[in-house]
Order: sequence, then structure tokens, then C-alpha cells
Amino acid sequence: MARHDQNRTVVRLGGDIGVNTIAAAHAKLAGAFARGGDVVCDLAKLGEADLTLVQLLISARATARRDGKRFALAAPAKGALHEILRRGGFLDSADASFWLQP
Repeated sequence: MARHDQNRTVVRLGGDIGVNTIAAAHAKLAGAFARGGDVVCDLAKLGEADLTLVQLLISARATARRDGKRFALAAPAKGALHEILRRGGFLDSADASFWLQP
């Protein structure tokens, strides 16, 4: 589900997101970028996740940068996403603030 106003679209991704379900998450984000404006990803109802979600979010961020838009998380990473980021070393990188600040 996505909520759109003139300047930004909020995309809510929830449930379990992994290699078998990442295509649906990708479609939601792609639709939000097609509408124009900035995109905010709300992961409050995220269940389990795997590295494909991290890859998708990194790709979305690069797409936004390329298109002169802003891509952000609605809230700092927590739960399953935070654990994947921690194990993968993403929280020790120069981009840690993207994951930890809304």
C-alpha cells in the first residue's frame, strides 16, 4: 500500500520479505518512484527479512539519487532488518546514518 501527496509517496512494506517475495516489494517501490516526488519506506510491520530487502533498499536509494529525489526510511531500522544490517556490517559503514535515522 502507498500513500501519495504531491511531493512524496509513503510505501508500506510489511510481512516477511525475502528472496521469494522481493518482487512484490520491488513493484511497490517502482510504482512510487513512477508517481514522482520523494519516497519514504515504512517498514513498521516488517516480519522476517533477508539480504534481498537490503539490496532493494540500497537500489532504491541509488535510483532516488540518480533522479534527484529523496529516499528515506520512515523510522530507524529495527528488528529483523536491523539484525541483517548488523550481521552484514552495514551499520559500521559510512552509510550507517541512512539506516539509523529517519
